[in-house]
Amino acid sequence: LTTNDADLKKKIKNVSMIPRTITSEDNGNFVPILALDCQGLEPYDFHPIGNEFDVTSNSGEKFEKVDLSEGAWNEYELGTGSTSITNLEWKFV
Repeated sequence: LTTNDADLKKKIKNVSMIPRTITSEDNGNFVPILALDCQGLEPYDFHPIGNEFDVTSNSGEKFEKVDLSEGAWNEYELGTGSTSITNLEWKFV
């Protein structure tokens, strides 16, 4: 589901829960990245299985199909240094 999905926006009463892009300003804050229509089921955990995420560094470099299954990711860019995702956590609200 994307943030442009009109049906999703109708179903989600709390606008802050609509999935959106994570930015460097979100450091340390939980950000909604996924919306699930569970139809009565209650999810209890999330496990990235690999290659689901695209990352854009602060310098604009794009990394596609990033594998976060280990809970962290790191890539080195010539000229700008390291881009990484660490201490990845998730929760259901």
